[in-house]
Amino acid sequence: MAAANEKATASINKKLSLGGGTYLYIGTLALGTEYKTGGYDLTTAASERYSLPEKIDYLDVQGAAGYTLEYAGGKVVAYRGGEAKAVGEQVPAATNLSASSAVPFICIGC
Repeated sequence: MAAANEKATASINKKLSLGGGTYLYIGTLALGTEYKTGGYDLTTAASERYSLPEKIDYLDVQGAAGYTLEYAGGKVVAYRGGEAKAVGEQVPAATNLSASSAVPFICIGC
């Protein structure tokens, strides 16, 4: 049996300079097989040309398969349907969200 993956893994399609050492990243996230209470740790796929920035100023993640996703406290947090926090409740620990393997995101950071 494979080890549980508690990460949201980024594949970066584009990295655009915004000036002053700040970049815009465009890509997709693959969600892990085992959601952690409080959210997924964010990482870059090993084979990527670009890595996510050390300091993330902004990250917007599209919803996935009946879930709302947001970046909060350095983690990708998943909520069941609806708007983040307003309608949905956080997904329970150990939920497998790996069917969401190409969730679009944009990120700004340096």
